[in-house]
Amino acid sequence: MPAPTLPRWARRAVTVPAALAAPWALGAAAPGAVPVAVARDLADGDGRMWRTRAYAMALAYAGAEAGGLAASGVLWAASGPEGTGSARSQGWHHDLQRAWVASIATAGRALLDLRIEAEGLDDLGEGPLVVLGRHASLPDAFLPAELFAVRAGRRLRMVVKRDLEWVPCLDVVGHRLPNAFVDRAPSSASEAAEALAGVAAGMDAEDVAVIFPEGTYPSPAARERALARLAERQPRLRARAEGLRHLLPPRPAGTLALLDAAPRADVAILGHVGLEHLSSLARLARSLPLRHPVRARLWRVDRSEVPRGRAARVEWLWERWEALDTWVDRELAARPGGREVAAAR
Repeated sequence: MPAPTLPRWARRAVTVPAALAAPWALGAAAPGAVPVAVARDLADGDGRMWRTRAYAMALAYAGAEAGGLAASGVLWAASGPEGTGSARSQGWHHDLQRAWVASIATAGRALLDLRIEAEGLDDLGEGPLVVLGRHASLPDAFLPAELFAVRAGRRLRMVVKRDLEWVPCLDVVGHRLPNAFVDRAPSSASEAAEALAGVAAGMDAEDVAVIFPEGTYPSPAARERALARLAERQPRLRARAEGLRHLLPPRPAGTLALLDAAPRADVAILGHVGLEHLSSLARLARSLPLRHPVRARLWRVDRSEVPRGRAARVEWLWERWEALDTWVDRELAARPGGREVAAAR
């Protein structure tokens, strides 16, 4: 169920103090909690030390959140009368976003054995880019930030679920940058166009706008809802949706609105495997350390290859999604138990 919508001030009155206090609370609890976690991990005898790793990662993440919020306050003050919308302040906030993601990724590599192998990142060329990404689990919203902002040094714009406003740094810094926090599925094309106009506005050669066409990550319940929706509204697509083994059917409204709002941008399809089993924090903790690397693959599509007209673009999106589903299935088949892990959501 989506998190309740509150006025921004009311939400931040809860989340910001909690985020600033969290590293102190976890640090204060560490002398008692860490020895217990280590003892229980050693008693397991499997060498994974998942409880100790999870606690250390929670502390590292809490530190990144608190540090990011403190830095955002400094940047707000430094922005002066021009405000955070000035070009100078926008550059600072993109740098802060990049540093925040890099700090979390560094902790993930050290504590969780997180390894991300990316193919196609160097072949994206120049110019603005719209990225259509697979959404497989909770952590993969961070994957585009690691790939594009940290590794490629591009300026990232994202369309993400409104639920993520409850992550304080994403809320504060994200609202100062040209991002969109949207409902899981726009109720109409006009609503999608209005929400995404700001994401695409003024995109230049360094900008990358990311959207997840599925709207949420797969689960049995999400799949049933998607099939029921198609049966009611677009019955001819239901059979195609049933043929998708790992992806949910794309919801085109947001994608088409973003493409319309960024007419000069080329497109890239972002696929990945290795995060399917991390659909909850509990499953993430019990999967530590991560046994296999995350494999990401990008396919660039020249804008001239994207058809005009809504019906043609919907068909193009479905064809791309079916091809991506085939790639995911092939990659999972190459991993020991990969398909079984993906199915056990």
